[in-house]
Amino acid sequence: MNVTPIRKSILFFSALCMFFSTSISAAAADEAIYINSGENPVTDSGEGLYAIGNGQNSEKLEHNNLYAITSAGVQEVGSSFENAGVLPTVTPTVSPTPTVTPDLGPDYTDMTVPYDTIKVGLNYGETAISEAVLTNEVGSGFMFGYYDSARQFHEVGRTPATNITLIPDWNWTTATGNTIGCYHILRNGSFSSYADAKAEADRIGGFPAYYSGSYFVMYGNYWYPEDGETARANSGINGQVRTQSSHCIVVTETGTNRILFEYDCGSASSLAIRPICEQGKAITVYNGLRYYGDFQFARLTGREHITVVNYVGIEDYTKGVIPYEMYPTWPIEALKAQAMCARNYAVTNFNRYRAQGFDVSNDTYSQVYKGIGDATEVTNAAVDATAGKYIRYEGALCQTFFFSSDGGATESSENIWGNKIPYLMGVVDPYEADVETYAKNWKYTVTPAEAQAMVNNRDGASLGVIAKIDCAYTALGNIKSVTFVDVNGKTRTVTGNRCIYIMGAKSQRFTVTESDGKFLVQGSGWGHNCGLSQYGAYSMAKYHGKTAEEIIKFYYTGVYIR
Repeated sequence: MNVTPIRKSILFFSALCMFFSTSISAAAADEAIYINSGENPVTDSGEGLYAIGNGQNSEKLEHNNLYAITSAGVQEVGSSFENAGVLPTVTPTVSPTPTVTPDLGPDYTDMTVPYDTIKVGLNYGETAISEAVLTNEVGSGFMFGYYDSARQFHEVGRTPATNITLIPDWNWTTATGNTIGCYHILRNGSFSSYADAKAEADRIGGFPAYYSGSYFVMYGNYWYPEDGETARANSGINGQVRTQSSHCIVVTETGTNRILFEYDCGSASSLAIRPICEQGKAITVYNGLRYYGDFQFARLTGREHITVVNYVGIEDYTKGVIPYEMYPTWPIEALKAQAMCARNYAVTNFNRYRAQGFDVSNDTYSQVYKGIGDATEVTNAAVDATAGKYIRYEGALCQTFFFSSDGGATESSENIWGNKIPYLMGVVDPYEADVETYAKNWKYTVTPAEAQAMVNNRDGASLGVIAKIDCAYTALGNIKSVTFVDVNGKTRTVTGNRCIYIMGAKSQRFTVTESDGKFLVQGSGWGHNCGLSQYGAYSMAKYHGKTAEEIIKFYYTGVYIR
């Protein structure tokens, strides 16, 4: 066990007794005294001493006082360093050998990861788009197909075009000014293969289509059905004018009104696009960003809007997350810890957004992901070094919540979200003290009227002007509940993570006091305080030489990695 986790000496009581049983003044006069390592001098002022209490929490010993650890915690004995003269004799006690919790991973059967592909929502809901452009950066065209429930891709066609635009089958003018109508002439009869449909389409100047499991040939595009009828009569094509369902997606060659392919399988499946790459790994540019993997396009939110999903391998997804969740210049062990957290987060959220066709979003509602983006050799190395490794508790995959900084202590899940998760137990965090964070100390004031608006608007209360705000705290010093009391004595209590939302605070670690007729809110940290602190991980790796595994096991209680 390393007992110098914050670059200062942290002593067990036995170490204190042995130290104080010698002549402090004489020793200090000759040379510095070191505890545990040559990097931790103890001066004759007694500055820098710590003690470890129950539960491994540490507490700094005030200058010039002598302390002992009792069942009640750290207790002052009395004599000061300067006035002690001859210190009282203390008989050292023999402490039992500390029990080291073994890695119990081998005793459990690990839950399997059902898929090696993650579905990331790139554009959905209010961000769904009307036109999507894909360009091969590395590749030589695209396959058309669909994904089944086992996340297996099934090809139904392909094109050598390296720049394609996808739109809903709707009268549309593209960003390049090309108009494409939703009415087409459907040639009579179906075809047994894409090759056969493509050959016939090329012969008559049309395009192949895949509707509900069968291939067809279409001709032309018209804004109005009567225009289609006129074209049918003039062309002599034996068929009918029609438009497809509200699920249909049209693939065009970018910059033209040439239709390459059309797909409509109703709600049974959506069009997927896979880049063709004979050598190396395909890279596709979409919406100004570079991506690995495939894309799915579905019309879910309205006739003119397309939901875009990136199907990508879990390791490639993790490489796309790390640069946006942790600075690429941070220590490799911190980045490796973040990689394992990001990977676990992904696989414990399969089908979270099932109704919208994906697992995780590409924003802060899940994890920030921008494809290949700003990945570096270092961030990619952190992912590669931990590839396939998952954080587990008794065989199950852990939900690895993380946040920016805790301000001194993380918190147990039941005090944040109300549900107790055994590996999400709060811990005193001495490591953040060694680094500067942008939210190390923050404060703001709230007037009684503003407090009234906060609780009424954000929590549906009906209180009058607030006269008092009472806070209850957890054993670790984080907010457990906030009670608003109005001028009439009416109250409203909010608990857990809602305290942050209602109070507009940056973290779960804050106090509320009255000051000059206002409420002064002071706190530290940024985030929900449950799980891994990113700045804590940074400090552990940079200043304390901790490995990624040690970081993970500090913030997640009783876990193992496999």
